[in-house]
Amino acid sequence: MEGYITTEQAAPLIGKSERTVRRYIKEGKLEGFKDEDGHYLVSIISISRYLASNAPAEDGVILMKILSAIYESARTGNEVKIDC
Repeated sequence: MEGYITTEQAAPLIGKSERTVRRYIKEGKLEGFKDEDGHYLVSIISISRYLASNAPAEDGVILMKILSAIYESARTGNEVKIDC
């Protein structure tokens, strides 16, 4: 589904475990849902918001690289490497 990634993809992006990502979805800290197969999907926009609200200002360039990689990965379905 466009605009969403798996908890497995999201976890390393925000530095949390998959279990924590699922918990954050349930608690409303991240936007997401369970698909018909029972897998959680996370909104890329909510990950962007989470990262922006939890990153120091000097990390802005790195944050932009991460966000660009998230969108590229979601668009292509492939892993994107980031040079930070």
